[in-house]
Amino acid sequence: FFGCSPKERTWAVIGPSHDAAAKLYDARGFTMTSHVVLVIICFTANILCYVDRTNISTAIIPMASLYKWDKVAQGYVLSSFFVGYISTQILGGWLAMRYGGCRVLVAAVIIWSGFTLLTPIAAPSFNLLLLVRIGMGMGEGIALPSIHYLVSRYIPASKRSQAISFIGSGHGLGMIV
Repeated sequence: FFGCSPKERTWAVIGPSHDAAAKLYDARGFTMTSHVVLVIICFTANILCYVDRTNISTAIIPMASLYKWDKVAQGYVLSSFFVGYISTQILGGWLAMRYGGCRVLVAAVIIWSGFTLLTPIAAPSFNLLLLVRIGMGMGEGIALPSIHYLVSRYIPASKRSQAISFIGSGHGLGMIV
């Protein structure tokens, strides 16, 4: 196994062929089931990401009438998320390579969920709400690069496009939810 070329050891059967419990392992020790679990975790994180990202689109209507925001103020609230989001894309990829995609993805979920929970508390103060939305964008900005890092590192090349397609379908599902 370890003396094989990378192509030969990409998928090797560990254990005797008659063993019903024998599983396929790749060179890093990931089983097919762990690949599926990784894709499902990334898919779920993507759904949560888009649920949190788009819920302000619905909440802005009653918030605008409650706090007397005009269309310009509503635009600032809705777009402030993207200031944080675009500012952390490259950082997210670097962090994933440096500290591991799983750690960065978990941190991203915690960061953006924390800022999502702060949104109703910050809403009475317009400037504070903008800062919370920027912070939420920063948390989500590191999520997608870490997901792509995980897929590139742990999913076999022949399955990556399927994995990314399935994970990416969480975008649409998250917006529906």
